[in-house]
Amino acid sequence: MSGMRHGGAALVLLALLATMPLPAPAAKSEGASTYYEDALIRFDRNDLDGAEIQIKNALQQNRDHLASHILLGRIYLLKGRAEAAVFELQTANRLGADRTTTDPYRARAYLQLGRYKDLIDTVSGDGLAPRTRAEVLAARGSALLELGQLFDAEQAFASAKDADPASPAGWSGMTVLRLRQGALVQAEQEAQHAVDLGPGDAEAWNALASVMHQSGKDDEALAAYARALEADPRMLAARLARAGLLLDLDRLDEAGQDIESLRKEYPVEPRGMLLRALWLQRRGETDAARAALADTGAVLKAVPRETMERFPALLLVSGMTHSALGELERARDDLARYLELAPDNPGARKQLGAVYVRLNEPTQAVAVLEPARLRVPDDPRILALLGIAYSMKGSHLVATELLEKASALSGGAADIRTDLAASQLRIGRQEQALDELATVYDKDPAQTRAGVLLAGLHLQRGEAAKAVDILQQLVGQEPRNLTFLNLLASALLASGRQPEARTMLERAIEIDPAFLPAQLGLARLDILARKFDQARARLQARLQATPENVQLLVEMARVDAITGARDTAIQRLERARSLSADAIEPRQFLIDLYLRRNEGNQALEVAEELVARHPDNLASLAALGTTQLVLGKGPLAQVTFRRMVKFAGFDPIALMRIARLQEQAGALNDSAFTLEQAVHAEPNRPELLAALAGAYLVTGRLEEAEEQARRLQQLDPASPVSQRLLAEALLRRNKPAEAAAMFRQAMAKTPSAELVIGAFRALLADDRAADGIRMLEDWVAQHPDDRNVRTALAEGYMRAERWKEALPLYEALLAVQPEQPQVLNNLAYIALQTGDEAKALDYARRAAALAPQDPAITDTLGWILVRAGRAQEALQYLREAQSRDAGNPEIRYHLGVALMQLGRKAEARRQFEQAIAVKLAYPGIEEARRLYRETAGP
Repeated sequence: MSGMRHGGAALVLLALLATMPLPAPAAKSEGASTYYEDALIRFDRNDLDGAEIQIKNALQQNRDHLASHILLGRIYLLKGRAEAAVFELQTANRLGADRTTTDPYRARAYLQLGRYKDLIDTVSGDGLAPRTRAEVLAARGSALLELGQLFDAEQAFASAKDADPASPAGWSGMTVLRLRQGALVQAEQEAQHAVDLGPGDAEAWNALASVMHQSGKDDEALAAYARALEADPRMLAARLARAGLLLDLDRLDEAGQDIESLRKEYPVEPRGMLLRALWLQRRGETDAARAALADTGAVLKAVPRETMERFPALLLVSGMTHSALGELERARDDLARYLELAPDNPGARKQLGAVYVRLNEPTQAVAVLEPARLRVPDDPRILALLGIAYSMKGSHLVATELLEKASALSGGAADIRTDLAASQLRIGRQEQALDELATVYDKDPAQTRAGVLLAGLHLQRGEAAKAVDILQQLVGQEPRNLTFLNLLASALLASGRQPEARTMLERAIEIDPAFLPAQLGLARLDILARKFDQARARLQARLQATPENVQLLVEMARVDAITGARDTAIQRLERARSLSADAIEPRQFLIDLYLRRNEGNQALEVAEELVARHPDNLASLAALGTTQLVLGKGPLAQVTFRRMVKFAGFDPIALMRIARLQEQAGALNDSAFTLEQAVHAEPNRPELLAALAGAYLVTGRLEEAEEQARRLQQLDPASPVSQRLLAEALLRRNKPAEAAAMFRQAMAKTPSAELVIGAFRALLADDRAADGIRMLEDWVAQHPDDRNVRTALAEGYMRAERWKEALPLYEALLAVQPEQPQVLNNLAYIALQTGDEAKALDYARRAAALAPQDPAITDTLGWILVRAGRAQEALQYLREAQSRDAGNPEIRYHLGVALMQLGRKAEARRQFEQAIAVKLAYPGIEEARRLYRETAGP
């Protein structure tokens, strides 16, 4: 609300809307001159009402009393009745007044009315005394400035300086011009010269105050406004600007004094009315503030559009008022039109930028705010709005840089720090956002937006108890705030405190029975408690009142689906889909139900429609990608998931979820890349590092896996997850001794079957099979039902050729899993080694029937047939195994033996040659070497 030199923006409204009752005329016997002299004395004492009465008495005595018309024009001008002032001053001119006595006041009246062209066409300043000429030329400069003719305005102000070098008028006008140009240093020089020339001139002091105000020198600005009002207590521009600055500084008592003065002197002045509404809002008088805003809007709506066009400041006030009322389209139109008329006003650009942000039009916001940033590069509010707009456009790094600068320039203003935290969340800087929000909220728990964001972040991080604490504080501050009650219920539910969650929702419904989120929350609690009839009745009651409510239809469909009425659920969801072309939730649910019913084409149709409506929405893309995956369209799903990465930006949680989807789609390298982006966004988040290390292990990037696991261990040296990942990386990098030690360290902290089996694998690789078997035996003794470890122990016995101990373990596993081909295969091998070839062949055939493409299983069957002297039959299985695992030397050894039995010696020798060429120990390698030598002859 910076001051303006000719700032009576709504004085015209007083002329249009306010009338003054006239007292009874004085006795005709008193002469006009007597009344005039008394009026002049009253005028000098600032008794404008008494002066007006007496001057009208004078004119009743003599309607052509020239001096009375001039004085009445001046009185009307000071009382804000500019139209009436023009009429009286023009009457005086017709009666022959010296224009020196009328033109300066007529020029001011035209300025107040916004009749800039009339001023320029009818008030020239020619032939006037130097001081008066300077004032008129300065007024002409102000009119040209409002018309956007900056060059001509500068010439007029320069002419005013030349007309009377001792007059402050030209210097004051030039100050306003420099402010419009954003030249603060020059503006301050002009204003300082003005007050030096006119230490008692209100316009000069107001000009200097405006410079200090825009420069952020608040104390100097307040001092200058005080001098302006001391020189002219009725100066509207200075009173408005000072009230606005005091309001910005949160000095509400002092602001209230100015606002009350404005209300008394200018009761229907829109800027004063708007300031009063904002002041009431700051004082927490919400209802009174809303009423005051409505009054302001009503006054403005009564102003003809042509009047607003003539006086652009009214457009600015109208835009601000309608913005505060939430009437954003009208606010946008008024502010945009104002900027067409006054494009260099950074304050107006700030207001319009804020409206565009609220209208979710970030491109327009940036276009409006960037020129303002060029003029006022260190305005924290402009920078903050730009940051929000860039964030909405997806330029989150730019947004964060702007908001960081805004926060620093504002001295850590709570609202800007909250916006900064929101931007940091969008680029994945959760820890920094958490710190910012905690700082803001801890310092001032009244910052409810920061509190809500902080609670939401804790919920997202799985820290429900912390979210509950914050939301309980917010509810304590505003116990009837329905949003807070609903959020607290959600946090309590996430904490497993369902009864308390229900209590919060019931309290919300007591306050407002029609509050739908609470009704939906209670229905969901009924569903969790398996009180399906109660949930259905609750929802049905609301549906009867609002049968086309999409949310209610979705929740009813949820109850239907859970209770087995899937057809009904689909009907409801299709109804919701038809009612809302853009609703995401019913379409997601519908896709899920269609997939469960194996109606993939219908699911795909809904998913494609969803993405067409919301092409950059992660939930929509996830639904499409998952559907494609279920339908066997893996490559298409991978493309969809890559699109998701693009739109996820730097959100680490979203990126981690996408990486899991990519892993399911078999896009392992894509998954690793996505996790790399997540770690780049938040490099010290343990679960991200763990996921990335795991992805590197799966893709064979073992050095990088080890590096990430060690980073994770540095963050949390006691973490068993980091030790397990590091042990796995070491094992795969052929460092079994280190791996075994790391597995054991992890087991000491959190024993688990996974770690025991990992340690066993490491000990096997380190040629310490006996140690590994003892470790597994100890575990099985304490956990006899652990099937995975029993399987590993059976494998250990097999490797140690302890067939009799392996056999009962595998037989027990087969009893539980009769169709498990690997168990059958191992039983076949054990039976072969213990001489029961018939049982071995039976197990092997059953295994091969279940897994005909597994080379280990077909090799086992083929080898058993070879051992049984059935080489010809064995060949088909051994050839199949070799085709699928050509580098396996043991399969080649088995094939060579089969060929030897069939008398195909040369072919057998080639197989033996390759079987012994590798440096790998396996059962039969020595026999392969012997047979190779034996087949060397002709």
